[in-house]
Amino acid sequence: MLKGIPKSVILVLKTALSPARLTLLSKLRYPDVDMAANVFLAPPCVFEGSNKIAWGSSCHDVKLGYGSYIAAYSSVGKADIGRFCSIGCHVQIGLALHHIDTVSTHPLLEGPMLQNKRTRIGNDVWIGAGATLLGKGGGLTIGDGAIVGAGSVVTKDVPPYAIVGGNPARIIRYRFDEAIIRRLLALKWWDWPVERIMAAKEDFKDVNLFLEKYAHATD
Repeated sequence: MLKGIPKSVILVLKTALSPARLTLLSKLRYPDVDMAANVFLAPPCVFEGSNKIAWGSSCHDVKLGYGSYIAAYSSVGKADIGRFCSIGCHVQIGLALHHIDTVSTHPLLEGPMLQNKRTRIGNDVWIGAGATLLGKGGGLTIGDGAIVGAGSVVTKDVPPYAIVGGNPARIIRYRFDEAIIRRLLALKWWDWPVERIMAAKEDFKDVNLFLEKYAHATD
């Protein structure tokens, strides 16, 4: 079928069509995910619903909670991500690990590469553009409501509702005072039925009024 076509042309065609093929496979595997072109979702992945994956991003062994999305050119692997999370563009989670106590760190010489531990990201977490999560053994826990600043390199667990930034990332401040954080964590609004969350959307704009109105809310 390809007889007579120069090898250079075949190579160009294969290179150009490869991303489209991977995206098609991803769409067939996960038809309910809203994904852009040049996206690759490698199993096993679990998507709770209303998830978006932007251009050029990839996921492998990822659980993505309801409403959470991943922006363009991000790579996420071996991660459990909660509901209503915002993962910015060019974010790296679950990178491969090399041995550092061997003669060489090159994969051909160091032996089997180290296995990443799972990264666990809570609910309502915002990870800014260009952030890299590099916990010991690849495993990190990012608490509910936390914010990771753009370009940060996170090497330690992040407490709930903390704002971290820098390389290595450090706590800059917390989004709210301790009392409000305790009340939000107890309320766990992200576990409400989606219809209830959307009905309360306008109330999310003021944390004090929100807590006052829903202080005794139950599932």
